[in-house]
Amino acid sequence: ARGSSVEPKFIELRYTHPEAKKTIALIGKGITYDTGGYSLKSTDSMVNMKDDMSGAAAVLATMKAIGAIKPRVNILMLIAATENSIGPNAIHPGDVVKSLGGKTVEINNTDAEGRLTLGDAVVYANMQRVDEIIDLATLTGACVTALGREIAGIIGSDQQLIDRLVQAVERERGAPRYCCGDSTPAMTPARQPRIVRRMRRQAPARHTPHHRGGAPGRRGRAPCRGPGR
Repeated sequence: ARGSSVEPKFIELRYTHPEAKKTIALIGKGITYDTGGYSLKSTDSMVNMKDDMSGAAAVLATMKAIGAIKPRVNILMLIAATENSIGPNAIHPGDVVKSLGGKTVEINNTDAEGRLTLGDAVVYANMQRVDEIIDLATLTGACVTALGREIAGIIGSDQQLIDRLVQAVERERGAPRYCCGDSTPAMTPARQPRIVRRMRRQAPARHTPHHRGGAPGRRGRAPCRGPGR
């Protein structure tokens, strides 16, 4: 947000039910426009970057639906909303920032901002002692590189939660299509929605890798091992 003339906002909405036995956090990536910062995107890559708040829009729409159906569960919705722009106070590659969880992060690509805003939101959700955390994000470019634009990727550390989310999609859309991470062979037609299930058991050490795509790896030198970094 330091490069933008618009102040960042941390948006919190709550739904509570008197019979609830658990609390679920819904976190949406809310980058309202992403230029890439000093790691500037190309014109072609930047033109649709108003869509970088799609995760935030999804969780807001979910809260509207929750208000209508009134499930017996408490919901905490979080959005860390900001632009990623260039300005005299913008973060430079090589800068070090401190996260909400107290971890320091060396920024080596200002176009990898989403994992930082989401990471702080995840830390905040943990501070609220929620039982489950689900985040929705246009993150990262590696997902599009690996899977294309018609395949959704799902990544997590709780296999039971992943399975429940997959089953929810199955009930809504019919039998899901798996392309990897599952013993079920990929099904045809190829253009049908498919879901990827993978496990991520530890946070990345580097802010970004050296290869194309932007998915964080396990090896590196950045002094950060907090959630979502």
